[in-house]
Amino acid sequence: MGRAAEAAELFRKTEELAPGWFRCRAYRDLAERIAAGTLEPGIFAVVTEFDRPDLDPAEKIRRAREALAKADLGLLHVALGDALAAQRKPLEARAAYRRGLDVAEEPDVRTQLLVKLGNLVDDPAERIRLYRDAVDQGGNLLFAAVARLSLASLPSA
Repeated sequence: MGRAAEAAELFRKTEELAPGWFRCRAYRDLAERIAAGTLEPGIFAVVTEFDRPDLDPAEKIRRAREALAKADLGLLHVALGDALAAQRKPLEARAAYRRGLDVAEEPDVRTQLLVKLGNLVDDPAERIRLYRDAVDQGGNLLFAAVARLSLASLPSA
């Protein structure tokens, strides 16, 4: 609606009232960047489309790659990795999550990427490191909890 600064403030308020609410921190980051003029406003609509359950993984992959050509965002790499994982392409999904970690600064998004990558790596030591990093991010509360539970279930953690 062209009111990115207002949206950022509402996401900030939501975070105060309901810490860790679904993508609230990540969406606040996007809204702040749009308000600052460093990100195209249409990217928000693109990112939120990946939450639609009616889009099949092939379509999500196509849309994510198209969007990544315009903006190299961690959330887009999450979407691409998730769609690739759904198509049983773990090597490509890992590559997407790793690239997302290269560009994502926002702790909520980084936590998601670390856990999703940790779920796909073969090396147990790397998996432990990724889960520990996810816990230490101070980001997405749900994914941090998943990382904690995963660490507790690993014999050498």
